[in-house]
Amino acid sequence: MIIIDALADGRPLRSYPVTDFTGLAKAREQGPVQVLDTRRNDERALGFVAGSHHIPLHELADRISEVPQGEVWVYCGSGYRASIAASVLDRPGRQVVLINDS
Repeated sequence: MIIIDALADGRPLRSYPVTDFTGLAKAREQGPVQVLDTRRNDERALGFVAGSHHIPLHELADRISEVPQGEVWVYCGSGYRASIAASVLDRPGRQVVLINDS
């Protein structure tokens, strides 16, 4: 058995919590939570999590400075784009929680 404990460039593997919208609701009962919506503009126009910040995934690299400081809960329509966004934010050490409710 091979156990990989580092990436090819020597950085250690990282992980972040994954939850669903029920977990988000419970967290919001405890206090404010920064939420990032990574869906496209047309998807957001159909509805969104109240108080969420919106940066579509395809714009995230150019707008990363707009992501709120502290822990950020990230979501999209299916979890795929949010998982990419969470990885982008996690790489420099940001605290992220992936909301995957699919």
